[in-house]
Amino acid sequence: MSAAVASWGTAVVILALVVLSCVLRASGEHRADRSLAALRELVAGTATVLRRDTDGEPPRPREVPVTELVPGGLVPVDVRLLRARGLTVHQAALTGESAPVAKRAVQGAAGSGADPGQ
Repeated sequence: MSAAVASWGTAVVILALVVLSCVLRASGEHRADRSLAALRELVAGTATVLRRDTDGEPPRPREVPVTELVPGGLVPVDVRLLRARGLTVHQAALTGESAPVAKRAVQGAAGSGADPGQ
């Protein structure tokens, strides 16, 4: 609009600010993408599960991709966590809690029969 009024100086300043804003936004998004990629490398993409190959056999530990654990679904199960970091569970249907609840791994061995606690 300043260019139409013959105020070229103002038009140049506005254009320079728009270009600077675009450059800063693009560089910020690039840094954010790099940070996200670095964080994704820190997160384990697999889970160790106990599974039986056939009925009657004892379960054995197996590494499976997290996406094979029912991606995006709700799974009603009993679980004993052996290792967990930053795990939260939405349990509103069970307890009425409105926010996800932090969970932690059990203290003790996997087959010790210890009380799972939280």
